[in-house]
Amino acid sequence: MKSIIIITTLILIILNIINKSESACNAPSTGATCESTLLYVPLTQPNETEPFLTFNIPSTFSSTNSLIGSVIIESINEINSNNQIVKKIPFTNWLKISSNIPPFKYSIKTNDLSLLIDVNWTTNIVNATLNYTTIQFSYNITKYQFESPSNKLTLNLIQSLSDSKISSGKTACAISQLITNIVYHQKVKIGDITLLGELNTDSNIDGSSKDQVLFANQVNSSTTATTSSIQTSQKFSITIPNFNSFAQFTTNYFPIKEPTPITSTFANGTLCVSVAAAKTGRTQQEVAAICVGVIGFTIIGLIALHFFYLNGRFYNKKD
Repeated sequence: MKSIIIITTLILIILNIINKSESACNAPSTGATCESTLLYVPLTQPNETEPFLTFNIPSTFSSTNSLIGSVIIESINEINSNNQIVKKIPFTNWLKISSNIPPFKYSIKTNDLSLLIDVNWTTNIVNATLNYTTIQFSYNITKYQFESPSNKLTLNLIQSLSDSKISSGKTACAISQLITNIVYHQKVKIGDITLLGELNTDSNIDGSSKDQVLFANQVNSSTTATTSSIQTSQKFSITIPNFNSFAQFTTNYFPIKEPTPITSTFANGTLCVSVAAAKTGRTQQEVAAICVGVIGFTIIGLIALHFFYLNGRFYNKKD
């Protein structure tokens, strides 16, 4: 029994070492195999009247075109222990309260709560010709009275990526993944460009992070394509534990170039959409069904021809 425990422990240690070695990349390289590259994005200020940020991500397919990434703070709700909404908290205003250099400070104040948001735009310098961008949203929610001690808040965010000048065959997806027990990823991908959203589920609730863990889940995702444009987005919800004074947490966003464009019909169980499928005017499922039908009728036709051929030979022999 002791030998089994020792062997199991050694295996876990080795797997942990392998995992750490695979994830250790020298920036701007990133990803499981370090073949992806963190990108530089020019500084952009958040919208001054509504809670969203849009920014240009240089396209790797065209030097004159940029993809548009965006992060939208949609709403806050109070939910009960059954995850049912008991109160919707609309945003009545979105106030800029800082200068024109990062971190940009914004405030959403309602009759129910105060939400302060710092949008920090960091340019990480690798050398004289190489740098990359990290965009961080820091949230500080205060002055909220829950209807029940067991209730929680949900912050709903929308993350999207769009391209208005594209070539046929480019594919897009929206993917959510729990990477570890404390790191949650939301990805929107078009071609070889990814906008990665990262939530560290540890949080500061009333001055303590012990056992105060955020939860995140994808509410829905959407990908649309035409003959000249493609957009993918996903709405996800961050569940915030009940608090007395304040709740603080962050989300980070990284524009990334992947080593190869995404082309799979499914990625992590998510259906992807391509411009080529949109040009036909049919969905991928419809195209697949048509192909199956054509192949089926072809097989039936070949069997029938073979049958008549054999019958013909049979009657010829009788004659």
